Amino acid sequence: MTLSDVDHYMVWATDAKVAQFCSWEPCTSREEAITYITDSVLTHPWLRAICLEDDRPIGYILIMAVDDIRKEIGYVLARKYWGKGFATEAVRLVTAEIFKEMPEIERLEALVDVDNVGSQRVLEKVGFTREGVMRNFIIMKGSVRDMVMFSFLPSDPLKKYWGKGFATEAVRLVTAEIFKEMPEIERLEALVDVDNVGSQRVLEKVGFTREGVMRNFIIMKGSVRDMVMFSFLPSDPLK
Repeated sequence: MTLSDVDHYMVWATDAKVAQFCSWEPCTSREEAITYITDSVLTHPWLRAICLEDDRPIGYILIMAVDDIRKEIGYVLARKYWGKGFATEAVRLVTAEIFKEMPEIERLEALVDVDNVGSQRVLEKVGFTREGVMRNFIIMKGSVRDMVMFSFLPSDPLKKYWGKGFATEAVRLVTAEIFKEMPEIERLEALVDVDNVGSQRVLEKVGFTREGVMRNFIIMKGSVRDMVMFSFLPSDPLK
């Protein structure tokens, strides 16, 4: 990204919604934007623009050093392009390449505000592991915030097919057919781990009803887990 991109930069930098979970406040003038690009963007050791096919920037993604073997990934995207896969693809591409470019990296981290569900989903789609919630971890704009820690190791697999609609379409097709094949069914259930946000969204997209959280419902790999109960009835409409 260069100074010639200042007008594109201002599209997201002036948006309070975009800045909500970022350390910076919304930009208030073109001059302020130019100063930020000059002082912080152009001098950053690893920052790349997220661009459309016409090379118009709609956000950026960056890598920051934590120590010699740990790096942190961060990204920001214009609100108009949220939910369209741009951030997911950018994170996937950078994650695939950064271990080649910096072979000394043993761990790529991402810290996401506990309320920033969208960014958490991006990381989960790529294949990052949600390690836990770091309570009272940072002060963000005068408020002490809990942060979710994600990590990706060189040995971790990228999830190429997550977030592309394959699971949603498969669940939709099976749900449509199973009541015909087994007419005795009065209720189709799905139990999903409370932290498995991706699978919960798949079911919601198809038309399943989220009924509630079943606390301490099962033991999974030695851990007592809360599970979210979803259901679909023969009279329910597919979405």
